[in-house]
Amino acid sequence: MKDEDCTNEMNQKSEITGGCYCGKIRYAVRGEPAHVGVCHCENCRRITGGQAVAWVIFAKADFRYTEGCPTTCQSETGAIWSFCPSCGTTLNYRSVDRAGNVDVVLVTLDDPCRFPPKEDSSNDEKLPWVNLLAEAK
Repeated sequence: MKDEDCTNEMNQKSEITGGCYCGKIRYAVRGEPAHVGVCHCENCRRITGGQAVAWVIFAKADFRYTEGCPTTCQSETGAIWSFCPSCGTTLNYRSVDRAGNVDVVLVTLDDPCRFPPKEDSSNDEKLPWVNLLAEAK
């Protein structure tokens, strides 16, 4: 994470905001998401501590931290995960395969109901007791 990613200001127009549990890290995003979904892969489950994780994907250029600066770790797959250093909230994920995007953990948005997930991914890795979105309809 570069320091300038933590200090850039952004136009208030059509901002989507969110942050960590303790409030020390805040972010803002412009524009609409490219994709909203739920991932069931083992990496996502283990890094977030959940049975799956809902992501909302934005253009990286539209994402800025407005308060605080997260810490990061890189997985063996090359993914870079951002966390609050105080409360541990997983905030987002960046991948070398999709360098122009940032995958924001949906429930860290101030209004997560605004972007309901549309589909599941990594279904072959889902836990057997977890239902897919299509199964819930």
